Amino acid sequence: MAIVLDGSGLTVEKLVQIARHNEKVELHTEAVERINNCRKMLEKKIDAAGAAKVLDAFRSIDAVLGFLEFDKEDEGLMVQELINARNQARSEHKWELADRIRNQLRAQGINVQDEKL
Repeated sequence: MAIVLDGSGLTVEKLVQIARHNEKVELHTEAVERINNCRKMLEKKIDAAGAAKVLDAFRSIDAVLGFLEFDKEDEGLMVQELINARNQARSEHKWELADRIRNQLRAQGINVQDEKL
């Protein structure tokens, strides 16, 4: 029997079943709709660097629960957005922000080679 995640009924006991006993997990269709709506809202509210932090948080959660599916195409777009945001930060001499974005890229296994501005 699968544990259905609906956005409101997740208990510690259910997490233990998922993590320790490999209980199957399903997302309720309404939960998927709420996730998609939140994603759309976040895309309007946060920049690429902020979005990368949120994505990293979801990946960390998924490393334990294993129910999210990450689209490789979306991942590539996110990387490109981070690179663009970093280039913009560098052009505006926002070195601290550029360094933080570079570190996020490195954490994903992407090394950035800088050229002089």
